Amino acid sequence: MKAPRHMHQAQVLPNHEVLVTGGMGLDNLIHDSAELYDPVSREWSYTGSMRTPRRYHTMTLLPNGKVLVAGGLDGEKMEALNSAEVYDPETGHWSDTGAMENARHFHTMTLLPNGKMLVAGGRSKKDGGDALDSAEVYDPETGHWLETGELHTRRSSHTATVLPDGKVLVAGGRAADGSYLDSSEVYDPVTGKWVTSGRMKAARSLHAAARLGNQVLVAGGEYTSTPSINWSVLPLDSSELYDPHTGKWSITAAMNTRRTNYRLLQLSSDRVAAVGGYRRLSGSLDGPSSAIHAEVYDRNTQTWTATAAMGRVRGESAAVVLDDGQVLVCGGYDNESILPPENLNLDEALLFREAVDQSRSPVPPGP
Repeated sequence: MKAPRHMHQAQVLPNHEVLVTGGMGLDNLIHDSAELYDPVSREWSYTGSMRTPRRYHTMTLLPNGKVLVAGGLDGEKMEALNSAEVYDPETGHWSDTGAMENARHFHTMTLLPNGKMLVAGGRSKKDGGDALDSAEVYDPETGHWLETGELHTRRSSHTATVLPDGKVLVAGGRAADGSYLDSSEVYDPVTGKWVTSGRMKAARSLHAAARLGNQVLVAGGEYTSTPSINWSVLPLDSSELYDPHTGKWSITAAMNTRRTNYRLLQLSSDRVAAVGGYRRLSGSLDGPSSAIHAEVYDRNTQTWTATAAMGRVRGESAAVVLDDGQVLVCGGYDNESILPPENLNLDEALLFREAVDQSRSPVPPGP
């Protein structure tokens, strides 16, 4: 990439290019810059900069082919943002759109079947407290946000997944008091209301979720029973499946690597890939470490299979599936290498196609 960054976002555009926005760079600089990746030339180029520097924002493709960015943390006071902006791939320019009613980061943003965007939960402050129960819906036709039904539980760092019937499942996250949640609830875009659903087998935050057929897979994340003690937080390897017909969760195979704050990418209706993340956290007794292998879950066999190493460790990277089925992973933070700080925030990008390592032999970290 043109600039090293982590805590950024990536989105495939209708013209097959990939838009990357924001994140943190060298010297803790919060980026307003955006870049485009061309999968044909395999080259990066700058495009128009966002109106506001931001990290931990959300970014989603609108039905009209433009891209909506909302919330996050800014680059000056490190305060949560309520601003939103829209990128036009035709012009390469950003324009302001309506501001959310609530500033938030570590929230979710989900495209609803009616073409509107649902934003739910998140934090209103930098330091982990003040989880929100508010939810808002963005109308791309008017550029305005309208508040909708409140969550039953204040939560941040949760997941949101569209169910086959168009409703939205949110699961896990952290509560207003910092505790980890096992609860889930479902939003009905017709009524604008939330209904509580089954509890997960494990409380978790900073996990990932994806729909597989009629079910939802949730995997990884982190948990501690004493959230005030940083070194007690442990990444998880457990996975669960949610059945929307019964509202219940069931255990499925554990991942090969514990990981939190990673990407879960849809390879097909039956398979997902877990990419990057942290397997030990800063402040833990073991010291920080990033997950260096990707792995693939197959819902037909209900197994995770490890793939080859990714060259370098990379936590808080961005990743997308390209139109040809390859996975693009870009940026991230390498907190294992014994290198100067300026070399730990990555500008590297890599491509891989699913290639299962049948031997599962250990692969050392990249340079």
